[in-house]
Amino acid sequence: MYTATQKAILERVDRLTREHIAPRAAEYDAAGANPTDSWRVLARDGFLGSCIPTAHGGLGLDMPTYIGVIRTIARGCANTAMTLHMHSTVMRFIDALGTEAQKRRYFGEVVRDGRLFGSWGSEPAVSLSRSFLVETVVRQDRDAYVVDGVKHFCTMALGASRYMVWCALEGGTDMSKALLQVLVPADSPGIATDGKWNTLGMRATFSPSVTFTGVRVPKDAGLGDPGTALRVGAVEVFALGYAAV
Repeated sequence: MYTATQKAILERVDRLTREHIAPRAAEYDAAGANPTDSWRVLARDGFLGSCIPTAHGGLGLDMPTYIGVIRTIARGCANTAMTLHMHSTVMRFIDALGTEAQKRRYFGEVVRDGRLFGSWGSEPAVSLSRSFLVETVVRQDRDAYVVDGVKHFCTMALGASRYMVWCALEGGTDMSKALLQVLVPADSPGIATDGKWNTLGMRATFSPSVTFTGVRVPKDAGLGDPGTALRVGAVEVFALGYAAV
């Protein structure tokens, strides 16, 4: 049973979905375009911060309430719910792996500026739902990281402000020691996509393939120590939200 506080949150998101998100769903799906207006509604009412701790200005939702939020939005627009869940998963990784400085910076961008973060893991020969053998390479170059590789199903491409890119340290094959997530700004030189995304369903998740060629980011764009992303529970939580959508 939900508490009165949980019910109030779900009633609020239900109203937002019925009044502002569901009426736009067919239009965005037909266009195969990011549901930007729906994101603005979620930002305005704080739901982009669903998984950001209250200490950083977010809603800090517990898991049953969060899943209820995702299910409610999905009833009106599955695309909006899926993109919110991808973004929220990045917030969970930042909360689990980020330094205090990283949390202040990235959570602030979401809470204050309404920015979204995408999570890009899948590759031409790799699906993170089945395997964590990542072929996109990240190498250290003095005070920077350099990313090279190709990602498929890049949700919110051309829409999110940062992308959490799942990489393997150069020369690494054991993901328990080599996997590193790097937060890459969307406007970084060296990111290229043909923008092709013409699917039968979930069209407004807009997830074309993206190529990274010598993309440089500051070293503090990396989250946690190599391999730790697999041990903080965020991967398992992603499956719950995916099922809710």
